[in-house]
This record gives sequence, C-alpha cells and structure tokens, in this order.
Amino acid sequence: MSNTPPIGNIITWRRNKPDVKQLLAYLPIIKAKDDTQKISEEHKNIVRRTFHKSLKFLLSSLYDDNGIELELNNSIFWCFPRISMIISDWPEACTFALTYKSTKSNYPCHFCLIFKEDLSNINLNSNQIEPRSHNNMKLYYKNNTEKNVIPDRMHHLDLGLFQHQLNFTKILINKQCGKSFIDKMNNRVKLILRYKDLKSFPNGFLHLTLLTASEYRSLMKIMIFIVDELYEDSGSPNFIKNNKITKVYLKWNKMYLLSRKENYEESDVTLLQESINEWAKLFIELFKEHSKSELQFPKLHLWVFHICSSIREFGAINGYTTETYESLHKDYIKKPYKLTNKKEIEKNAEIYIQTRMNDPDLEKEMKLGFEKFLECLDVYLEIYYKNLSEHEKLI
Repeated sequence: MSNTPPIGNIITWRRNKPDVKQLLAYLPIIKAKDDTQKISEEHKNIVRRTFHKSLKFLLSSLYDDNGIELELNNSIFWCFPRISMIISDWPEACTFALTYKSTKSNYPCHFCLIFKEDLSNINLNSNQIEPRSHNNMKLYYKNNTEKNVIPDRMHHLDLGLFQHQLNFTKILINKQCGKSFIDKMNNRVKLILRYKDLKSFPNGFLHLTLLTASEYRSLMKIMIFIVDELYEDSGSPNFIKNNKITKVYLKWNKMYLLSRKENYEESDVTLLQESINEWAKLFIELFKEHSKSELQFPKLHLWVFHICSSIREFGAINGYTTETYESLHKDYIKKPYKLTNKKEIEKNAEIYIQTRMNDPDLEKEMKLGFEKFLECLDVYLEIYYKNLSEHEKLI
C-alpha cells in the first residue's frame, strides 16, 4: 500500500539517504536583547512577520502557475512543485496545526479533538474519536491541515515511547526489588560483546542521560535479554511478575518490526494495529501507576489511534521519516555553528560548506545541491541584514 507516486517505486532506504534530499533555505530567527524585550508585543509581531515573509518567499514557486525550471543532472526539466506531506516532530506538528504544544492543554492531539483525560484510554472506539477538520476548527477554515501532519516513528517510538518504557521499567524494578537489581540490569548490558551494527555499552546505560535514536534502537535489540529472568516472583499483592516485563519488550519488538515494513497491504495494517493494541494494553497495565500523569501522553494516543490511518493515507512509515532531515540539520547547522564559537557565524558557515563541497568523495548530485543551497544562503543573508537595518534595536 503506497500513495507516494511517482517515487513509490524507489526503495525507501535510497529515498532516505541525505544525498537525495534538498536543503532549500535557512529561516532567520530574530533574537531579543533581553527577556523584557522578548515578551513584548512588538518583538512577537516582528518574529511572526519575519517567519511568515520567509515562508512566503520559500514557497513562492508553489504559487507560480507557469511552473519552474529544475536543473537535474545537467539537464533542464519543466515541473510544477507541490507539497505532498508535512514531516515534523511533535512541537512543529502542533505549530503547523495550530494546536497547543503542552500535554496539559485540553485537546493536545493535533489529529483529533481527544480530551487530555483520555490520552491513555486505548479502549475508545472510532465514534469517540473526532478528527480535526475545517468544520470543527475555528482557524484554517478552508484547509484540512491536520490531515497532512503525519506521525514520525523516530520521535514517537525511538525517542518517545521507548524512552518512557525504559524509564518506567527501572522505576518499577527499583520499587519492587531494590537498586541492586537495577545494577544487575546495568551489568548485563556491560557484558554484551561488540557486534556489527549494534551499539555497545561497555560502561552500562544508567549513567547516560541523552541517548540518540540509534542508541535507543540498539537497546531495543537487547532489552528483552536484559530483563528476562532478572528477578524471582513474589506472592506479594500487586507484585509484577518478571515474565510480564519480558512480554512488554517482546510485544514492543513485534510492533516495532511491523512498523518498519517497506510496503503494506490492508492485512498488514490490521496486524500492526492489533500488535499496537496488545503492547499498549500491557504497557498501561504495568506502568500507569508509576507515571505522574498516569500515561496521559499525546504520543501514546496518536500511535494507537492515528498511525494506521496515516499508513493507509501516505504509505509505509519508512517513506516519511525525519531522521534524514535531523542528520542534515546536525551536519550543516549544528556542527558549523559549534565550530564558529558564536563569532562570524555566517562567514564560518560558508567556509565549512565550501570545504565540504571540495570533498573528493562527495557525489555530483550533492554538489548540485550545494550550489542551490549557496544561492538560498545568499538570499537569507540579504533578508537577515535587511532585518538588521529595520529592527536594529532587537540585535
């Protein structure tokens, strides 16, 4: 099942490589000189106007009825660009759909009008889920923008629900069995030998606070062995047996593997939904009392009720992952910024990009992308310095 023509016949691992993506432009950010100015209405208006004017320029080709000339492999093609989907993390998705980002808001899901108290209720039926639309939203009257914002597996699972599951597992085991069994988990992780494509943790994982998505995926592969037969069962009331902890990771892995399929038939989507429900039911049973919000997580609700409908609409999740774009952001924004030490940022960023362009291993397609990027960077700098002259007091 795939609704991504004309690229649906291109295998997803190739579509997700950085060299097949195009970085269009940087969006300028207006900074305030102090906190007082930051909360002023004038500054907020300037930030909003700058953002919307930048987007207007960036998306101007979409409104050109005559199409655009696209240079590709030294040939010129006439094409009409279109936006097929919006890929983003939770805060950006909420911003695009005009939804409050806080999980404490009354209706935190940007897909539907689910009340915050029902975020961990996985027993809702379809009649109780009211999708956001132009008929029930006060803003964006003529656009069903909410349907275009799709869940991203990396942020919902790797950096989201799996992180919660891992933390709640440690809390539960520590509460039931004591810290010595947490140390036992950590020692088991240390004993796992190096293996191809598997991140090793020679010092354990308890001291790690900020893990990458890749590191969490490595933990997914080993956690079922870490928690299996970790402690002996007790006859105490409300005691969580060890095999239930093992089962929740087993069900997680089954669900995660199904979510990584390249193509889906309707039967596959049904199977994925069933595996999601099985995992979510056990996840809530085990960890609800250990969560301050009682697992009122928008990502949990969205994954249970909206991911399968997104697959039916847009195709396999692999086809719209943000991981590639996160890598581009790190390579061409975070790294150059850190190297500048916050001095002459634009100049040093250009030097870094020119150095990467002269890399002999760089593919021709990437060089073409760099040429377009430099054009966009020039335009950005013009807008940036124009804003400096108009709003000098903000800098």
